[in-house]
Amino acid sequence: MLWFSATAGRVFAQRAEPMGNHVVAGLTFLNGYGVQLGLVNARDFFTREVLLHTDLRSVVDPQVASSQVVFLLGGALRVFGFERSIGNVPYRGYDIDTGLRIGPAYSFSTRETDASRNRRFHLFVEPFLRVSARTSLLDVVYLETGTTRPHVRLGIWIGF
Repeated sequence: MLWFSATAGRVFAQRAEPMGNHVVAGLTFLNGYGVQLGLVNARDFFTREVLLHTDLRSVVDPQVASSQVVFLLGGALRVFGFERSIGNVPYRGYDIDTGLRIGPAYSFSTRETDASRNRRFHLFVEPFLRVSARTSLLDVVYLETGTTRPHVRLGIWIGF
């Protein structure tokens, strides 16, 4: 009986919310293809983020002429973080984050003209919405949508 209760306690143990530093690695799709790499520092109420976000559609599709690389700094408010801290509610196994990122972008094209060379750099402001969930196999899995193309991102957070 004692063995059963100890084993059941480990199997059904409450998962802790993701806190601290995480490496972000993800794939991006919908109106482009690319990768998302960076760092996320997760806290109770907010996250701080540094990300490299790419749209490499021209590598996959020869019909498309341009690609872009965006360096983004920002943060997000953790919707359920307030609930956990103020209402003493346990971690649900997932979080919803809503945030804003800003940063420079570099666009490059296979068919560049003199005019397009002068417009390589842009400044992006990106509002985003993310759902992240702690899993037993991986640290954290996330699904995110934002205004920078590609618009949907799916990936993992690896704590360190």
